[in-house]
Amino acid sequence: MTLDSIRTACPEATDEQAEALLQAFEAEMREAGETISRYRAEEEARREAREKQEARDALMRRMDAVLDGRSFVHPRLREAVAEDFARALADPGNAGRGDREVFDAVTEGQGLFASLHPEVPAMAGAGRTVSRRSAHLSAIRRAMGLSETDE
Repeated sequence: MTLDSIRTACPEATDEQAEALLQAFEAEMREAGETISRYRAEEEARREAREKQEARDALMRRMDAVLDGRSFVHPRLREAVAEDFARALADPGNAGRGDREVFDAVTEGQGLFASLHPEVPAMAGAGRTVSRRSAHLSAIRRAMGLSETDE
């Protein structure tokens, strides 16, 4: 918009009024441009975050597929292994290798996984216990000339 277009649209406006309208219009246009730029930057940031999250989700699905039901000994290890797995997948030296091969190479021999068959703690024995009833039965069996146990 120019000063001439304002004068044409509003012939009754004075030069000062036309100048003020032009400055107000230019200020609104700058503000609108800044708002549009801010919206574009925010949308770009959302798009990048969404793409990053989608890539992360895809990586975690790939990792879950090769875990075979195993679980990590500590939950924080999952994130660390995921980072190592992503780096290994991006490594040109691993081109042509399957996810399972790469994952196994990353995690091999490190003791990262909880056992699928955890050890059951041994239960302490009761020791040799003799109840009155079993002592009485043993005395009766001896009197009858039998062994003390039911063998």
